[in-house]
Amino acid sequence: MKKTHGLLLLLIVFVLGAYVGVRNADKFLAVRQAVSDERAQENDPVSLMLDFGDGRVRTFHAVAWQEGMTVADVLHAGADTQGFTVGSKDFGGSLGIFVETIDGVGGGTDRWWQYWVNNVYGTVGAGNRQVMPGDVVEWKFIRGQQ
Repeated sequence: MKKTHGLLLLLIVFVLGAYVGVRNADKFLAVRQAVSDERAQENDPVSLMLDFGDGRVRTFHAVAWQEGMTVADVLHAGADTQGFTVGSKDFGGSLGIFVETIDGVGGGTDRWWQYWVNNVYGTVGAGNRQVMPGDVVEWKFIRGQQ
């Protein structure tokens, strides 16, 4: 009799455990997917676009992202891997880095290099604006903010 009660109790615990597991499986899978997505996102590169203002546009979709990377870092990493030049001046503090030339284009009095991250105009120096994996950094040689 005790053996029958023990087996019955074990069966009830097993059935309840299976029921709870099935009911919450979607929650466990969602957490697992979120962790997987986060790891994938950390490995996503940053994209870089250069608009020279004369009809030439160059894009680079595989700039390797690193923790603490800034807009200026993305530009210099692109230059290092893709073979274009960057001329810049570091004013320090909140002004940070001012990009004067990219691949020999720049130096105008009425146009200058300006940046956007994910279509949002940069309001701080390029060395102060950090980027995240998957961001798109655009540099445009234009008059004022457009």
